[in-house]
Amino acid sequence: MPDHMYSAWFRDSNLAADDQDHEWVAMFLMTAETAERAHAWGDRSAMQFAARRTNETFIRSYLEDPTVYQHCSGDVPQVQDGEDVSDYYIGW
Repeated sequence: MPDHMYSAWFRDSNLAADDQDHEWVAMFLMTAETAERAHAWGDRSAMQFAARRTNETFIRSYLEDPTVYQHCSGDVPQVQDGEDVSDYYIGW
């Protein structure tokens, strides 16, 4: 299955709007048969995270252009389509 770099943006309501961490991004590789499946499972994971953290709002998500991650050194979390992983593993 191909890899797709998933990016999810969040807004932390506990921080001031001028704080550099007020909006932040989490990125991980999604392994899925299609880009649509990768995006859908990534969104599911991101929305579940935001539901657990009342100060975090899920803003938007997208799949990065493959050139963004073709040289990843393996330090990016990797998630299989349908796999539930911990917040710690993803790093959000």
